[in-house]
Amino acid sequence: MDIIIRKLTPDDSEDYQRVRLEGLRLSPDAFGSTYEEEVHFSDDQVRGRLDNGGENFVLGAFDGNSLIGMAMFRRDSKLKFRHRGGVYATYVTPTWQNRGVARKLLTDLIERAKNIEALEQLHLSVLYGNAPGKRLYESIGFVVYGHVPHATKHQGRYHDDELMVLFLKVEPV
Repeated sequence: MDIIIRKLTPDDSEDYQRVRLEGLRLSPDAFGSTYEEEVHFSDDQVRGRLDNGGENFVLGAFDGNSLIGMAMFRRDSKLKFRHRGGVYATYVTPTWQNRGVARKLLTDLIERAKNIEALEQLHLSVLYGNAPGKRLYESIGFVVYGHVPHATKHQGRYHDDELMVLFLKVEPV
């Protein structure tokens, strides 16, 4: 497996949107957004997501020229929260799941985050009951620090989230 990880750019918008919509369709409970919301995004909206200005970025995993997975990093913009960043929208296409692609994406994302000045923590949420996802996050150093009951509601069903953190530079006191 010769998977290449790189930042996505607006030129990747068509592939990004295809994989993003696949994730929203196949795993609707795992994301804060829905297929119904994003299927109507304009090309400009999708390209804007990939215009990695500043410290924010979306990583893509590629098998040759095929986008097979992605993960998003966003740094908090408020002054009091600039020491924190978030990991969002991690997804790997079904034929590549359980083959180390998500681990490779997240490891690369963490290494890039460690090089961002004054960034100390990465946060993410994982759907309560998503044991494989939680195991992956824990195996690379994330720890659970909270639980959000009824974090999302979709089609009349509530879903809980577990909140996780990875301390990059400073351990909590």
